[in-house]
Amino acid sequence: MDQFNSYTSNSVSEQTHYSKKRSSIFINKYFQVSFLFHFLAIVGCSVGSFYFLGSVLHWGITASALISGTLLTVGGLYLSFRIAGPLSRLNSYLLRSSNGESIGELHFRSDDYFENLSHSFNLQQSYISKIQDQNQPMHEIGQNAEVTPIHKKAA
Repeated sequence: MDQFNSYTSNSVSEQTHYSKKRSSIFINKYFQVSFLFHFLAIVGCSVGSFYFLGSVLHWGITASALISGTLLTVGGLYLSFRIAGPLSRLNSYLLRSSNGESIGELHFRSDDYFENLSHSFNLQQSYISKIQDQNQPMHEIGQNAEVTPIHKKAA
């Protein structure tokens, strides 16, 4: 439970930050810096290849643009998979959970973003399971109880 409290206290402080007027450009510093680095690396490789192919190898502008555009597209897809994949998986788990299905722990690939979301989701599911387990005996008692109608008074 200590792990839950320490993690939620960080989340609460982050939530407090959202309620205030935004005074920082970083909301999730790790994600934003990592995303920006990857984005600039992809654009840099694309621009570099365009320059290298056009100026150094004297390829035509069309060929240079096609290869650079392909690099930019493939890099963009890779980056979007690292974002869309975890969000899609989280959405699927939330839908399955809301339908009452038994689901296991949520895990993302090691190179995906939002690892903290899977951790938070798993903590929430653990907490919900614990509450359901505590309430189960009360539910069983209610089902097995004999109900006496009001109009039949015991003599």
